[in-house]
Amino acid sequence: MGELKRGAARWNVFLELEPDAAVGGVRGRVHFVGADRHRSTAWVFLEPTEREVQDRFSEFSAVELWHFVAALEESPAAPSASVAPPPRPATPPASRP
Repeated sequence: MGELKRGAARWNVFLELEPDAAVGGVRGRVHFVGADRHRSTAWVFLEPTEREVQDRFSEFSAVELWHFVAALEESPAAPSASVAPPPRPATPPASRP
């Protein structure tokens, strides 16, 4: 999606999209990739289409993206800071006659 720069700090920013048939939409999360670091948000978007997730992402300013990075740097899981996708709803067991 672009590059985020402030002084010597640089991050390549990527938007990950994942269709979720269970909710009839598309989830999205943001990845920040530096020279030797990778941070990612939780699934912060849920929209009906990929285009709508991309449109919502484009509403974020560079300052807001820096706030994401700062929060991820402070996270206890900061070395990888990757958050697993939410668990899928369990399918109910087949009924027995």
